Amino acid sequence: MSRIVFTIITLLIVSAVVPLTASAQAEPALLRVMHDSPDAPPVDVYVNGERVLENIGYTVTTEYLQVAPGQQFIQVIPTGQGVENAVIEATVDLIRGEPYTVVAVNNVANIQALVLSDKDENLPADLASVRVIHASSNTGAFDIRPVGSEIPFLTDQFFTSADYVSLPPGVYQFEVLSSETGELLVTSPEFRFEAGWVYSITLTGIGGSEAQPLQVRPSIDLIASA
Repeated sequence: MSRIVFTIITLLIVSAVVPLTASAQAEPALLRVMHDSPDAPPVDVYVNGERVLENIGYTVTTEYLQVAPGQQFIQVIPTGQGVENAVIEATVDLIRGEPYTVVAVNNVANIQALVLSDKDENLPADLASVRVIHASSNTGAFDIRPVGSEIPFLTDQFFTSADYVSLPPGVYQFEVLSSETGELLVTSPEFRFEAGWVYSITLTGIGGSEAQPLQVRPSIDLIASA
């Protein structure tokens, strides 16, 4: 595989994201976790009673793990506590060879899991594929557009995940605006998207908070075959 050409222009750090080549999607399913519950402590993740990830802090995206396909019981537990203190319990049905993300969202009192498929069935070779995940607990529906454009490429996004959208490769900076008022909520750092690669960009944080401000975080879902 040639050099990793996804570049975050500003000093945004994405923790432990391991991109996957298309050929790497072999027998097991692939699973990663995003911690986007702003007031939740670091967490451990268990699959079928076995701890597979530990001490995952807020805004961290883990690397992909190989997990057996079929129905798997996922528990998210504050680090160091027992399984009886799980804040999320979910049974997920994983397809062999396909990648998934489990996103912990909402405040800890109402924490929930979004289980997302990270595969774009219609990935064009000459375009980048980008998905937007709304993980901000107090932000209503928003529109998102590239800086300098008056036309959103996604509208009325609300607390879930949109389908993948194809964009020409290049460097992008995004504006997130309230769908209701048009107010600018946050501007992202600059991200570089490559043709044939698949990405997620996640809105996380709490609107109006200095401690956990709104931010836009990228991750790589799939890289193109060499």
